[in-house]
Amino acid sequence: MQKNNQLTNNENYLYNYIDSKKKNNILKNNDLKSAFKDYSNYKINFLLKQLKDKGYLLNLKKNNYIKKDIFSINDLFEIATNLYPGYISFSSALFYYGLIDYHPFNIYISTNKKSKNIKLYEYNLKYINTNFYNDFIRIDNIYISSLEKTIFDCFNKFKYIGSYSILSKAIYLGSNKINWNKLLLIYKKYSSKRQNQITGYILDILLKNTNLKIPNYFLKYLLSQDKSNTYLLNINNKKSKYIDKWKLKDNLGEKNIIDWWY
Repeated sequence: MQKNNQLTNNENYLYNYIDSKKKNNILKNNDLKSAFKDYSNYKINFLLKQLKDKGYLLNLKKNNYIKKDIFSINDLFEIATNLYPGYISFSSALFYYGLIDYHPFNIYISTNKKSKNIKLYEYNLKYINTNFYNDFIRIDNIYISSLEKTIFDCFNKFKYIGSYSILSKAIYLGSNKINWNKLLLIYKKYSSKRQNQITGYILDILLKNTNLKIPNYFLKYLLSQDKSNTYLLNINNKKSKYIDKWKLKDNLGEKNIIDWWY
């Protein structure tokens, strides 16, 4: 919606206050009521609706507004983690760490609350409920999973990365930044045997085909864990190669896993 600059005095007064805040500041009705004590609740709600209808504000959710503006991806990350409890994770975290090169329009946020989606311009803020709500940090006012937890999460809930090619490349690019001792502790605490098998297999492929260096103790741990026959992808594809070392049927293909290397 284009801005209609015909603001009343009261609308202009309220908007000037809003405009003095940083552009990614989320405005809550209660905060405005504290700043404009002479205005009734009805008046503030009415003015906010008018500013929204005239194209000056976006209504993110009930009683939560933001200035219509041009946002960087980091602005959106900050908005997302302040709008609803959670932290940037999965492929969105990999993007923040510079390990994937495509611009994300689905922004993934792990939360210990109910899963939900919020539309913001052309972006989808996807809040994903997770059982492993931990190991996140704050950088530049953005709550985000640590790099090690991001790697774990991408294997754990694969659909939010969606490609072993993207994930294997991210591991390769970030290998010198990964704290492998920390990643091992996360795997020992939370990983399933299937995740251990898949992670080990992907790392084995990287070791065999690229110049990636992975501590031996990490793979040794994964290899020592219980295994049962499983597929790499959750589809019963007859065209698969059985990897006895990991008790895993590769129904994707080694070259597809590291197609970026060739």
